[in-house]
Amino acid sequence: MKATSSPDRERKGVEIAGEALNLIRVAPFHIVSSYFIGSVPFILGLLYFWSDMSKSAFAPQRCFNASLGLAALFIWMKCWQSVFASGLKNHLTGTPGTAWTFSRISAMIARQTSIQPYGLLMIPLAMLLLIPFYAVHSFYQNATVMENGDEIDSRSFMKRAWKQGLLWPKQNHVIMWLLSPWVLISGMITIFATIWFVMSLSPDMQSIAYELDTSSKYLLLVFAVFLIYQLVLPLSPFGCIVAGNIAIAIILLPYLSGFLFGVETNFALSGIHGIMNTSFIMTVYGLSYLCLDPVIKAAYVLRCFYGDSRQSGQDLLIELDAFSRKEE
Repeated sequence: MKATSSPDRERKGVEIAGEALNLIRVAPFHIVSSYFIGSVPFILGLLYFWSDMSKSAFAPQRCFNASLGLAALFIWMKCWQSVFASGLKNHLTGTPGTAWTFSRISAMIARQTSIQPYGLLMIPLAMLLLIPFYAVHSFYQNATVMENGDEIDSRSFMKRAWKQGLLWPKQNHVIMWLLSPWVLISGMITIFATIWFVMSLSPDMQSIAYELDTSSKYLLLVFAVFLIYQLVLPLSPFGCIVAGNIAIAIILLPYLSGFLFGVETNFALSGIHGIMNTSFIMTVYGLSYLCLDPVIKAAYVLRCFYGDSRQSGQDLLIELDAFSRKEE
């Protein structure tokens, strides 16, 4: 006999991830676009900031103003992600969205500004400590997806976000393992740092890489990406698939342009050194973030929805309503 749905039933992490993908797939365009309105400017600003600070001779003079601009883009991104999550929840429950008034927007900006910047420190710290990582990670995700600008008391809001973060730890770990950009970047940094360290210990390997012809460099690049892909795969399987495809596309396009149109790029001529630098890592991660983060936001929208439904039973009401419409 098939088990009936229960408000206290813990759904599997893979099930939540699948529901999150489907939720984004069926969501209206204006909801999905709200995520990218906020996130794309921040990712572009981050890539520019990273490149400028690591290569420009005028980096010390521009660092302060550029940091302020990047911080403003970060808050911009978090606020739009809250708008995106609010739209997903309205679409999920079939309720009309409430207009974003000046007071709601102001409350959202104030709360996100007071909470989210600390996540850039607390999440990596919790990741190093391992044990509290799932709760800290979930707290900051919940603080984004639960934001609607209506709640005045920030302390009670944070308590609710923390309580939701402690709910269903096994499910939470599976979702993070599959979708979290934080897990992906940790694996990428570890593997790239290891390869860079090994190459720095052997100058002969660097000189050999420079002396290879174009086709040999191409094969070496593909092999390096494949090796990294296999090493990071156990840490973040879905994220690794996304990042691996993006990295291969970035590598192949310059070679295809040279093969088809005779246009040689500096990236193609640099060989393996084209991928063994931080700008390449940040570009791959930035694009991967734009693919993964909307899905994990949708997953935490679902987690919060099912968590609240343990008392309200809203998920059962939605199922009954859908069943009655189907019968009609």
